[in-house]
Parts: sequence; structure tokens; C-alpha cells
Amino acid sequence: MVGHNTDLPAFKQTLSDKLGDRKRDRAIILGAGGAARAAVVGLCELGFSEITILVRNPERYDISEFYLQNRLIAHDTFNILKVDQFFETQPVASNLIVNSTPLGQSGGHLPPWVDYLFRASKSETFFYDMVYARSEDITPLMKLALIHNLECTDGTAMLVGQAALAFEYWTGKSVPPDVMLNALKAQLAASK
Repeated sequence: MVGHNTDLPAFKQTLSDKLGDRKRDRAIILGAGGAARAAVVGLCELGFSEITILVRNPERYDISEFYLQNRLIAHDTFNILKVDQFFETQPVASNLIVNSTPLGQSGGHLPPWVDYLFRASKSETFFYDMVYARSEDITPLMKLALIHNLECTDGTAMLVGQAALAFEYWTGKSVPPDVMLNALKAQLAASK
């Protein structure tokens, strides 16, 4: 049996397309689950040299769980910090913010620190929300990022990339990503 991860290649490709020739040195990732782990590897492969992972409970995560090609990526490359600890000790000066959490998916209010993070970001900071907008044009986090004049994207292209890769893994046949995107748009429109 062979397992494949579609998070990493789909995230890396869509982010690379969106970033173009932007500076790639410092990134902040919200969350530390499976999608965040793929983001860490993708960011390292794309040339980011400093990655900070923001979580609510850092004691739940072991930094030794983050590996890149059998090599631990730790301390010199990234750290896991509690949200309030980050704001007490770090300047918000990243080139990229990645949301790998379900923040904003279930409606309700976003935590105040998200607004602070966006407000304190540089104007050239790019926001990548791995969540995709199901029934609206943009996610709640993207709305907030746009209020603070940050360029952003949601996870739709990543989802489409994952679907295309999964289809190819299962069938051995490739499918154009635009076919997957049109199918997703049709399904979302039908569910409104």
C-alpha cells in the first residue's frame, strides 16, 4: 500500500503562483495540524528561512514532529509559540501569513488577536487562507485581511490541486485543474 500527501504539492504550487517574485524570508502559520506541517515543508522548499507557528496550546506539540527529508527542521528555521507569547516577544514583520486552522468556518467572532496580527502587518504581507469560501465570495479571515489592505487568497486553488492530484493517484490519468475548478464551482452553486 502506498500513501500520498496532496496538501504539500497543492499548497506549494498555489502559493508559488500567488507569490510570484515576492520576498520569501519570514512566515507566520496559524495552527499546527497536518495542513500546517505541509505548509512548513512547502515554505522551507520555497526558500522561507524563518517560520513561526502560532497556536493556543504549544505544550500539545512536539517540535521534533516536524521533519523535512529525514532532517529535523527546528529552532534555526522555526518555532512554535503561544499566540499571546508571540505578540509579547516578536515584531509582526512577516512576508506571509498562512491560516491552517478552521478559524472563521463556523461563523461567529474571530479572536481579537487576528485583527491585531493583520493591523500590525506590513502592507506587502500576503495572507493565504487554506480555508475555502463555501457559500460566500471570500472567507471571514480574508475579509479582515482586505480591511487591512493585505493581498490574499483562499484555499480554493489548493483544494482543486489536491483533487486533481488525488484523481491522478487513483486513476493514473491527469485532469486539467480548470475542469476540477468548474466542477467545484458548479457544486457550490447547486448547494446555495
